[in-house]
Amino acid sequence: MELTFWLLDVTYGIAGNTPELRLFGIADNGKRVLVLDRSFRPYFYVLPSGDTNAVLNNVKRKLEGRVLNVEVVKRRLFGNEVDAIKVTATIPEKVRELRELAAEVPGVEDVLEADIRFSQRYLLDMGVKPSNWVVVDQCEEVKGNYQVDLVCLAKTRPRMIEEHKLPGFKVLAFDIEVYNPRGMPNPDRDPPVIIISTMTKEDGVKMFVADDNRNDAKIIREFLDYFRKYDPDIVVGYNNNGFDWPYLVNRSSRVGVRLTLSRMGNPPEPSVYGHWSIIGRANVDLYNFIEEISEIKVKSLDRAAEFFGIMRRSERVLIPGHRIHEYWDDKNKRELLLKYARDDVVSTYGLAEKLLPFAIQLSSISGLPLDQVGAASVGARVEWMIFYEAVKRGGELAPNREERPYETYKGAVVLEPRPGLHENIA
Repeated sequence: MELTFWLLDVTYGIAGNTPELRLFGIADNGKRVLVLDRSFRPYFYVLPSGDTNAVLNNVKRKLEGRVLNVEVVKRRLFGNEVDAIKVTATIPEKVRELRELAAEVPGVEDVLEADIRFSQRYLLDMGVKPSNWVVVDQCEEVKGNYQVDLVCLAKTRPRMIEEHKLPGFKVLAFDIEVYNPRGMPNPDRDPPVIIISTMTKEDGVKMFVADDNRNDAKIIREFLDYFRKYDPDIVVGYNNNGFDWPYLVNRSSRVGVRLTLSRMGNPPEPSVYGHWSIIGRANVDLYNFIEEISEIKVKSLDRAAEFFGIMRRSERVLIPGHRIHEYWDDKNKRELLLKYARDDVVSTYGLAEKLLPFAIQLSSISGLPLDQVGAASVGARVEWMIFYEAVKRGGELAPNREERPYETYKGAVVLEPRPGLHENIA
């Protein structure tokens, strides 16, 4: 069958001894789908400095029995055509070891493109970018233990199509409050989670509140049940990569609750660029985008929400973070704490409505998945755009990234400005 879907997330696993790309998305009929592709293999390039055939034979001997194929291919480096030796590995985990072995071979000048993540390598070669519509012309439905409506095995390469409509996303905003009598919460000291608040378009605000004994195992389970029942495509928070997810995962582990939130039944886990991945969904930290808005001087959630016209600070409850426990312990103030938590999640959801269209467009242009694009630096976004362009231009090899030591530089002279209207300014 033919399948058209909007690409939301991409990852990979090993099926037997075969790498398996996993493309999660939303089909044009609204179904949540997973496309598996087992036809792609990891590879990297070896750049010879002398006789190409001699280096080829040396590389073959060095890697014999460890790789699928070693061959000479024509590529370009800084616009000049070069002979490169393409080494195809069995699984991605072997690439680091093979790269080190290949670099030891006499006559090898450099090893290139061995540090490109396997799932991104696949997207680059397919010419497919996340947050775009993708077609697989032949896809065979298969069984799979995933939280999706359809799992299918690709029989042809995916291809990206020009279509600008967006699917109907299910977006869930969440926020946690932690009992913190000793200042900044630290999960190693066992302060419990006392409130988990969520907001969705369909269900509005929901609050999961601990009992007087601060039993957070109960509310974590309630949150988990609701999350899995609602089954969001996009999860948003404010500094959730920096605080909410690491804290909630750590705390869940301590109280014996497995936080199976991904479409593969796994807990959230730290990933590239410091973001937390929920496989099959897009976990978006809105704070990453607020950090880049220079007009917002103080990057707190209440200030960001006021800047975007979502909620005025004068209209909401404001509680200093270090005093959360006081408002919990004093039952006369607890209602204010609940209102504070509600205002936070409403503000988070409102920010998502403002920022997600931008984040989706940024992902679509850069080629970075929606959950990574905000956490990635501007340089990383540009780098991936260049990667796609290099592949499109006929196999331009990417040079290795150079790690340079920090260097100081002289500052400029800052003169006090003279007030008034000036003319002939260059």
